[in-house]
Amino acid sequence: MCRDGVLPAGAADVFVAAGRRGVVVGVAAAAAAAQLPGPGIVDAVESSHLPFRVLARHLGQLSHINQCDVLVLPASPDGRDLAPHLALSLQRPLLAGATRIRGDRIRGDRVTTVRSDGLLDFEHRLAGPCIVTLIPGLSGTFVSDVPVEVRLVELANVASNAVIGSVSTESLLPADPTTMDLAEARCIVAGGQGLASKLAFDQLGRIGAAIGGSLGGTRVASDAGWIPFERQIGTTGVAVAPRVYLAFAISGATQHTSGLGSPDHIISVNTDPSCPMMAMSQVAIVSDAVAVLGALEAKLAARTDGDSDTHVEVANCEVADV
Repeated sequence: MCRDGVLPAGAADVFVAAGRRGVVVGVAAAAAAAQLPGPGIVDAVESSHLPFRVLARHLGQLSHINQCDVLVLPASPDGRDLAPHLALSLQRPLLAGATRIRGDRIRGDRVTTVRSDGLLDFEHRLAGPCIVTLIPGLSGTFVSDVPVEVRLVELANVASNAVIGSVSTESLLPADPTTMDLAEARCIVAGGQGLASKLAFDQLGRIGAAIGGSLGGTRVASDAGWIPFERQIGTTGVAVAPRVYLAFAISGATQHTSGLGSPDHIISVNTDPSCPMMAMSQVAIVSDAVAVLGALEAKLAARTDGDSDTHVEVANCEVADV
């Protein structure tokens, strides 16, 4: 699914996992489909924001969807919501939270799913047609100069008030940056070992909420109990793909940065100007991260109070030449 021409997180992963054959449905679907990495064929289905139960029944009428053995959707919010409706409509089992899909001519197609705590994998051998949701960000970044072939397809005429079983969607709520899945977050504020306390991470969370960012952190922060496990970024945590990443007291170990994706903008605060995270940043601030957090919160509080000209200085702070 797409919203106003924007693909969901994990769309490219799903497209490649499905053999570069896909369907994009939503507002401005053709424009969104053209963003997928070629070569391949994408059917674009222009549709308004239909209830998921209705959309599932519409999609079930498309012959190439009905005849496909394994339907793969991204495990992003819309994909997770649509998948059970589609599974019920097509009478197929749903394997949610897959980390990879593999084909084996001897053993048959297999789907590996991961438990919510991220510590244990389960391998499922497919006994028949099924629906899979694939966790975004685990397959790397797909870049291609070859365009996909986009074909416009119309939905079948299905009554919009059709009810399928007992599954229904009551409403769609806008994402809350403080609670949304990190894999979907477009702005992330994250902290590392140098913040040294849960109080500092609580402060970082308040700053993130004030600027529309989601809270994240390193494995050290998660192991110390400063952030929940689901807020841990990296190879043993969540793979993310933000546009803006603010890193406070994060040195930039490979285990962390390998799950970071390719942000458009990275801002880093650290006392070590030569650490890897500072080298990756467009803006690198050499200062104590805790002091910078205090200054930022004071600045945001002053703006809330209506004083937009308030200036807050951080002692011994300099911007590194990156």
